Amino acid sequence: MTPDRARLRFAVETEADSAAWATRLNADLTAAALSAVRAVTSDDDDVSTTGFSVNPIYSRDGDRRVTGYQTTNALVVTLTDIELVGAVIDAAVGAGANRVDGLEFYAADSRSAFLDALGRAVERARAEAEVMATAAGGTLGRVVSLQSTRSGQPVSRVMAEGMAMAATPIEPGDQGINASVRLEIQLLAR
Repeated sequence: MTPDRARLRFAVETEADSAAWATRLNADLTAAALSAVRAVTSDDDDVSTTGFSVNPIYSRDGDRRVTGYQTTNALVVTLTDIELVGAVIDAAVGAGANRVDGLEFYAADSRSAFLDALGRAVERARAEAEVMATAAGGTLGRVVSLQSTRSGQPVSRVMAEGMAMAATPIEPGDQGINASVRLEIQLLAR
């Protein structure tokens, strides 16, 4: 399937001598990044916080002395228009986001593709069972068990830190939708 949705994860990380100052700097940069992202996105898109942390930074000489604090505000943007992905990345990074953690493309409605794949998986399993039964000198009986699993994960792309400010080119590719089945059928003697 061709994806029609995108999920972009980014974060704002700041460091300072005190936890309060690192958090204040982070709040200012995060507000700017959110404002820039919201200027590019539509009301159908979703922008939300997925994590917030304040952590001590320890000296590297092994004495476990606190040398500062790091504040991280992690955000996710879910887009209904995948053509906006590059613009959202540019807006977020241009306004203060200094970490882009990942990008996933996916199809909002993959049910029909999955049902088609599931039907073909059952047909293939039945055909293989018929070949095996014939080779074993038997025939197929009744279906004893039939189970399915679904896969079709979003297409992920990990983005590098420090994106260029030029228009960021993004290509969503395709999303594979797979179905597998476990088919148990009685083997009858001829």
